Amino acid sequence: MKKRSAEILYRLAEAPSHRLRLAALLDDYSISEKTLRGDIASIIAFAQSPTGGSLIEADDRYVQLGYGTKPAEVIELLDSMDLYEYRLSLDERRTFIAFKLLELPQGTWLSAQALAEEMYVTRNTVIADCKLVAAWLEPYGIELLSKSKHGMRARFTAEQRWSLITDEFASLFMQRRCKNDFFMGMLGQMLALPFAPYDVLVNIRAYLRANNILITKDTESEIAACLVTALGCGMPSIDSGQLGISEDGAATPFDAIGGLVVSVSQGLALPRLSDSEVAAIERAILGRNLRPQIKRFDDFDLYCAISHFLLLVGRDLAIDIQNDNLLIESLLSHIKSVTDWNADAFDVSIDGPSGMMVGMVQAAAEQHFQVLEDYLHRDLDQSMRSSIVIHICAALYRRESSARTCNVVVSCPGSIATSVYLEAQVKNYFNLNVVAALSTREIEQGALNGREIDFIISTVPIDNSPIPMVVVSPVLSVEDINHIQALAFRRSKINHAILKTGSSIMSRLRDLYAQGNERKAAYLNCQLDRILSELDQIEEQTLSTSPLLRMLERRFVMVATGCYTWREAIELVAQPLMEEGYFSHAYVERAINNVEEYGNYIIVNRGIALAHAAKSNDVRRDGLGLLVSPRGIEFDGGDRVHLLFFFSQISDDDYLELFREIIALGNDGAGLDRMIKVSSADEAYQVLVELLSDYSNTN
Repeated sequence: MKKRSAEILYRLAEAPSHRLRLAALLDDYSISEKTLRGDIASIIAFAQSPTGGSLIEADDRYVQLGYGTKPAEVIELLDSMDLYEYRLSLDERRTFIAFKLLELPQGTWLSAQALAEEMYVTRNTVIADCKLVAAWLEPYGIELLSKSKHGMRARFTAEQRWSLITDEFASLFMQRRCKNDFFMGMLGQMLALPFAPYDVLVNIRAYLRANNILITKDTESEIAACLVTALGCGMPSIDSGQLGISEDGAATPFDAIGGLVVSVSQGLALPRLSDSEVAAIERAILGRNLRPQIKRFDDFDLYCAISHFLLLVGRDLAIDIQNDNLLIESLLSHIKSVTDWNADAFDVSIDGPSGMMVGMVQAAAEQHFQVLEDYLHRDLDQSMRSSIVIHICAALYRRESSARTCNVVVSCPGSIATSVYLEAQVKNYFNLNVVAALSTREIEQGALNGREIDFIISTVPIDNSPIPMVVVSPVLSVEDINHIQALAFRRSKINHAILKTGSSIMSRLRDLYAQGNERKAAYLNCQLDRILSELDQIEEQTLSTSPLLRMLERRFVMVATGCYTWREAIELVAQPLMEEGYFSHAYVERAINNVEEYGNYIIVNRGIALAHAAKSNDVRRDGLGLLVSPRGIEFDGGDRVHLLFFFSQISDDDYLELFREIIALGNDGAGLDRMIKVSSADEAYQVLVELLSDYSNTN
């Protein structure tokens, strides 16, 4: 069985559903359907159960484990292969021969015949392979020696051996598509590694998650290869002056890579490394020029990037999804935990009724994935993009299930039969309450006057209709379906209840006081005084419980009537905090550099931005400032905000609740309008208190 077939079988056993789509495999391996069918046939022939028959099944769409087959059975079968069952490729034979030569005992030779028998190939094949091996070893300075009637051996230094083994494992880690890999495991046995190579990856990822670090897949593969070789084969002798070791033998403090080395070593249950050994491995890793690809982030910063991404996607969908805390937290957890984004194959389908939402979200998200990619410094492959779309769709389904069902009317200009056909399509695709199927003329004549209709679905435009409308084809297209779904999202949140306005209440009060009834006036005064006291109590409680108000001191709120660029506004809002020693100007510069590097990711909701940078020595105190700009703060690309918060953090406190409150301010359009119209910092602070207060429990 060839490498690709074995790999597909490993992937099949490791997949959560224990099945793989044939279309995905064709894309993954860039092979023809005929070639894939040949691979599947060899898999079925190989994976035979002890009682007869295959452990694997396949149809026109999927290859999967057979009914009752346990994944462990398949993996055990694969791991027990020998080189007769596993047919080495040309590159694998080259590596196999090279590793054999590197591991030969001193003074011994390796014959071509012995290699041929071990690899189940002819002696002539080995001789041809050895020419490729010699060319491969040459750039490393390794010389392949041959002697008649003895065979071959290699001349090399410890550094040359270390470099070749590391490079080969880096390549294998980069190419891997599954947890288990027969060839990599075999090389580990040849080197007598005290651990499985994949366990190094497991421990690397555990460390990265615990320390909020993201690295590219290339970097991860390079680090894993260095650690496999260093921890399993030992480091070549390196002068201590190259390792950052002082004359007294003490190592310099380790950065994230040094901590990673220690953590992985402990996770593999290896003997404790000395400081000099850690420093040597750290220097070897950093010597491969990986540092620029290593990115540390904090939850707060990533929260901003995700919120801005959802803000843009929601804007295209005409719905608010950046306020869905569950969605943000699920994406935060997902992005942090999936360090190998190619490991799991996510597939989104736009077939069937649910596909209309998926297609709509996918189209909107594709326009803005760059926001996340810029922040993470890595591309999102199709699998990761699909998984993010799935998270967003799940959030929209939650909203849809809790939202009020929209009342709609379908309409066509011709016969009622056409309207009825359109109605049948709408009921098939949407959870909408179709109130009626009417002709266009009936609607124009006022048939809907006084009725609570959310929107009209019509095959032609209707002039002067006060009710929102979407124009569609008589036979709904995918584009029509998406337009209807988008309008349904927007209208499902509208409350048609008739509320008494403040002006009508004030008018009634004036009439009551004008009657001159002293007892009634006294009763009203008493009740109004009680209500006003309750309002004061609610706002006092908000001041003490709100994470935002507990942190935002009144003196750090300012109202600036000018028109500012985002750079000017960040400098302005940070100035009072900086003057009182919360942080140095270097922190402000880093906050500005973040926007220059990652874009407008600090815009977390409509009209609101939150500038900040990561914790560092330039920060001395946790702090928060607010700039209110009635004329607006201009960002690159035409975005404009009116509230700019500036945040600094040095403590380990969890400020995500603060973040959520800042985002939620953007949900109150009327409240933001009040903030924009304030004339003083005190007035702005009071409006902020009122926006954050919950008056819903008053009677």
